[in-house]
Amino acid sequence: MALRIHTFGLTLLLPVLVNFCGAPPKVKQHYAQHCAACHDIGAGGAPTLKAKTDWKIRRNQDPQDILRAVRKGFVGMPPSGRCTNCSDDDLLALIRFMRDGV
Repeated sequence: MALRIHTFGLTLLLPVLVNFCGAPPKVKQHYAQHCAACHDIGAGGAPTLKAKTDWKIRRNQDPQDILRAVRKGFVGMPPSGRCTNCSDDDLLALIRFMRDGV
């Protein structure tokens, strides 16, 4: 039974771990500090990390439009996701990372 639960948990975490490992260090750091608390679990309706269904609508949006929403804050997300020292390029890299795993 314990092996089954462990395997199931690993199956759920593996895509997140693989995605996270391929990100540049600065993106990993910003994600861990400012995004993970909500985007790892979908808190408050936040799209979860690289979940295709969560990001489907956003894939067709202009990244600049998503960036504007992030800067202003969106639904339960605070402005800039509380990453006050993130540049627009940093936020765009985070958006790409969460949406596409890049």
